[in-house]
Amino acid sequence: MTSAADDHGAVLLERAAAHAAQGESAWRAGAWTDAAGAQRQALDLVAGTLGECVQTAIVAQNLAVTFKHLGRFDEAERLYRRALTIAEQAGHHRLIASICHNLGGLAHARGESPRGVPWARRSVSIRERLADDAIALAADRGALAGLLLDSGDVDEAVELLHAARQTFDEHGDELEVAIVDGNLAAAELRRGALNDAEAYARSALARKEAALGSSSPELAVTLTTLGTIRRQQGAPSGAVQLHQRALALLRPEAEADHPLVRAIEDNLAIAEAETTDVSPLNPKIRGVPMFDLQLRDRPHDRSAEMFRRIIVAVAVAVLAALVVAPGGTANAAQPGPSGDVIRTWNNLAFDTARQTIASDATAARLYAMVDVAMFDAVNGLAQHPRQYALVPPKNSSDGDPTAAAATAAHDVLVALYPTRAETYNAQLDHDLATVESPGQSKHGQAWGSQVAAVVVQDRLDDGSSSTETQPAGAGSGQFRSRWDSHNRHLQPFAISDPEIYVDAGPPALDSPEYAAAFNDVKAVGSNAPDPAASATFGYWKLSGGTNQPPGAWLQVAQTVSAARDLSLEDTARLFALESMALADTVAPTNETKHKYRYWRPETAIHEADPNTNSDTIPDPTWTGRAPIAGTPEHFSGHSSFSGAGAEILARFFCTDAIAFTLVSDSGGGVERSFPSFSSAAAEAGRSRVLGGQHFEFSNQAGLTAGRLIADEVIDTALQPVGHAVGTCPG
Repeated sequence: MTSAADDHGAVLLERAAAHAAQGESAWRAGAWTDAAGAQRQALDLVAGTLGECVQTAIVAQNLAVTFKHLGRFDEAERLYRRALTIAEQAGHHRLIASICHNLGGLAHARGESPRGVPWARRSVSIRERLADDAIALAADRGALAGLLLDSGDVDEAVELLHAARQTFDEHGDELEVAIVDGNLAAAELRRGALNDAEAYARSALARKEAALGSSSPELAVTLTTLGTIRRQQGAPSGAVQLHQRALALLRPEAEADHPLVRAIEDNLAIAEAETTDVSPLNPKIRGVPMFDLQLRDRPHDRSAEMFRRIIVAVAVAVLAALVVAPGGTANAAQPGPSGDVIRTWNNLAFDTARQTIASDATAARLYAMVDVAMFDAVNGLAQHPRQYALVPPKNSSDGDPTAAAATAAHDVLVALYPTRAETYNAQLDHDLATVESPGQSKHGQAWGSQVAAVVVQDRLDDGSSSTETQPAGAGSGQFRSRWDSHNRHLQPFAISDPEIYVDAGPPALDSPEYAAAFNDVKAVGSNAPDPAASATFGYWKLSGGTNQPPGAWLQVAQTVSAARDLSLEDTARLFALESMALADTVAPTNETKHKYRYWRPETAIHEADPNTNSDTIPDPTWTGRAPIAGTPEHFSGHSSFSGAGAEILARFFCTDAIAFTLVSDSGGGVERSFPSFSSAAAEAGRSRVLGGQHFEFSNQAGLTAGRLIADEVIDTALQPVGHAVGTCPG
């Protein structure tokens, strides 16, 4: 028997189902604005009835798809990220893959395809591990190919597209074949093979018209691609007709400033100029190739039938069944050796960073080398080894893993800091004394030394010792000091390409976004008395003589892993993932600083020009809570470390909502408590604004880069081999 509350919830979900059906029908008819209105009502009803559960995430994602097509990109991104948070907490990997696919498509729509590549690679990685949906995997590979095309990597893109097309042909999915053919048309256009490009484009158009009808606005991309091809073939009149048809289909539904609308308008103007023998303003213009590509969004369970399935169950029970408990599957105590040896040697690495006054980048590299060595040493003796970081597993499990881990860490530290060998030797002797079997200890030590030697050799010429001097800038927006740029070419530990994470740069000085951030740091980051702001800045300052921001995030890993009594294998993997992600933020952060050489807030406030931006008023007496740092401002390194550190922990434990306490090295012994990893990252990033060191847009850019780097690391590194993936990465 159900209660009145249950009956009321069922009624609300029936209404949600009706709105979802209405939205689906409007979408299929190309009436995107109407679809958005219906989907918004469905989302409000589902979220209000069931809370932040998987069903809410599905509806939110479908509305985000519509907003993206309408050109309402910021709203779309907020909804995608809301859905992604829910899906990650629930360990719903298929939904995570779908959202990542769409976030890649959103980056493409914004004209930021290189920033979409990590999202697409994450989606492909998840699908490959699940290995249960060939169509979805092919679609994700096709989306990755589109982003790679727009980023200039044509060869890899074409290879992915042909593989995807074969899968779709085998399964008879005509619309997906159309999407691939549209992208192949773009690829051949880039190569200058106009006849092949035209054949693919016409195939794509015919298949889309058959599947969607001749009035669907989704034909617009294919039409303008074909128009660009026809113009380059010497038929501008035909190109004009194709671009005009594309605009006629798109304009009634898309926002007036939608980038696709503007791109088609530009292509139309070029073609019209050629029909009248009037050269375009720029004779090198060949069209707007960014929008030749097509990335089909992946709505997850768009059918309103989803709601009818939900109504059968009591809402509270549905929610309880879908949400993974904090800590995920990694909460239970694990048999076998404990992870204490991993935490102990990390503490020794922290002490080394403190006593050698290591920079944040040097500390991050140190921690990653130690933790990678310990992981490969432990993993090499495991019964079911995972992918290794640098050293393949042994052919047998002969050897004690604790002895192997301790020896690997010891040998790395001695190689890097030989004058501190006495300290490391004493700890190794202590750890080896706890191993019961002398024979197993001996084999473990030998294996650990072998692993450490490979790790040290691999990092000998990793770019950590290179220095480039960048001269002082001049003029508005420029960092005014000469500075030595270190580590911008640091060899990654896990990510494929650091350049992917170099962002699009700070906003223009005359923009409202810049003015808002300028006035924000001017108000909260000055040295005026503010005990709370000073305490927060000081807590996260973590400068020379501390274990630096990477060490603080590894401290969090220590606390949480010890509380959950993780096994030695799981602890080693957690610390390797965490430290690799932290170290892999170094190169993108420094490359971004070098590329934009952006001024710090104090200089900006002293030299603000109201003629450039009337909302930025100079104050030549303003000083920040901390002195001007010695590197350019954009983006914040503290923030990129924090984004990466928090994201690895949330992904590993399958939930962000794990409470913990931390005593930071620069907090004066004060213990702070946080309800989640992301809340700590948000405070750490914001502390740089409170210190007058950074603008908020650079904080957010750093946090975003760190999260994306962490996602690539945890999705591609140290994966299971030969056995099934669990419900969550941790």
